[in-house]
Amino acid sequence: MLGVVSFLDHNWSDRFSSSIGYSMENIENSDAQNPSDFHQGHYALANLLYHPIPRVTIGGEFQFGRRTNFSDGFNANDYRMQFSFKYDWKKGFEF
Repeated sequence: MLGVVSFLDHNWSDRFSSSIGYSMENIENSDAQNPSDFHQGHYALANLLYHPIPRVTIGGEFQFGRRTNFSDGFNANDYRMQFSFKYDWKKGFEF
């Protein structure tokens, strides 16, 4: 099995940041495995986050995934968009 992961976080300014990343897994399947068993997968993402005020983050993210089976010829791509909002309730609290 081989797995590779690489991610980069970047702050464009005090209000904007991004992450971009890629991962891959490759299985060396044996002849005893089913043709529909997992062989290789890819995953990638890129996002842009906006921090309008302290403790608030708003952003969008694009995600890509790909699966390839061992030997039945099946493979599929998956594309997703995700939007999120975060409020940090704990920041500034002392215990």
